[in-house]
Amino acid sequence: MSQSGQPAPAPAAGPSPAPAAGPPRTPEPLPRTATLGRGTLGRQLVIRVTALVALAALLITMATALAAQQLLMSQLDRQLDAVTGRLRNPSGSTWLPGGPDGGLLRPGQPIGTLAEFYDTDGTPQGGGMLTERGAAGQRGAAVTELPDAAVNQLE
Repeated sequence: MSQSGQPAPAPAAGPSPAPAAGPPRTPEPLPRTATLGRGTLGRQLVIRVTALVALAALLITMATALAAQQLLMSQLDRQLDAVTGRLRNPSGSTWLPGGPDGGLLRPGQPIGTLAEFYDTDGTPQGGGMLTERGAAGQRGAAVTELPDAAVNQLE
């Protein structure tokens, strides 16, 4: 009962009233955070990592190029020492054209080896180039005389 002496209204039986019909509510969009926006920590990190990787790649490339140059130069030096060593007889004399041994014809000399020999006063004593005999149908190598222009250039 209420204070006025009248009975209290009874609660309504049944389901509660439905909300007013209308378009469905869409949730408010979340604030958009720019992960790689200007000045953000993510962008700074990407830039720094990219710069470090590029620097490391450059340093590795330079080190590889220098190591390859050193390796190839030492290999060339060894080859030239070996060719020069084979041109000399055990007695220390050098090959002269028509000589019995022919230092250019010794085993191990690469095809295309040039040799020009000078006496003590600088006069050319002879020389040649090691070529293949294959053009004449023979096997092995042969020494061909150098033209005067080539001897002049070697001087």
